[in-house]
Amino acid sequence: MTNANVDEKAEERKELIKRWLGSLGFTVDEYRNPNAVFGFGAKAGGDQIGVYQPIDQPDLVVITARLDLRAYSELFSNRRNSNRKSLLWELMAALLDTNLAFDREGDPVQWVNLSEHIYSDGLTKDRFAQAILKVQLAVRRIFLVLDREMKKPVPVWRPPYVR
Repeated sequence: MTNANVDEKAEERKELIKRWLGSLGFTVDEYRNPNAVFGFGAKAGGDQIGVYQPIDQPDLVVITARLDLRAYSELFSNRRNSNRKSLLWELMAALLDTNLAFDREGDPVQWVNLSEHIYSDGLTKDRFAQAILKVQLAVRRIFLVLDREMKKPVPVWRPPYVR
């Protein structure tokens, strides 16, 4: 396969994903990243995700969410070390069930990064929408665990594209 074919496929995939995001109710902004063939930031109903194709993996699309947990710093910094570790264990165990890739940044934790990978041979609108929902539900799962610890009321949430 020549570079022209790869570039053409990437451009087709980029336009397809942009169209799908719009049809799912997302506001889409394109961004440039030297490590990505293309990238989008997308917002809907208070949710924000990223979608990109890594430059070194032309057959892969990645859907990401980056969670800012600095507002929960009290939970992590004002607790005894064993309680803080217990909460981190609970968060990590909750994320294992999602089958998403994830990592955390900071000590105490300040950010959690989630990602779902779809290879182009399995990229359909249904699979794409399901992957977005999977990321959104993982985000909800993290915030539910943290909000429960802070004794907040149970929130109501419904993805804008699920009717």
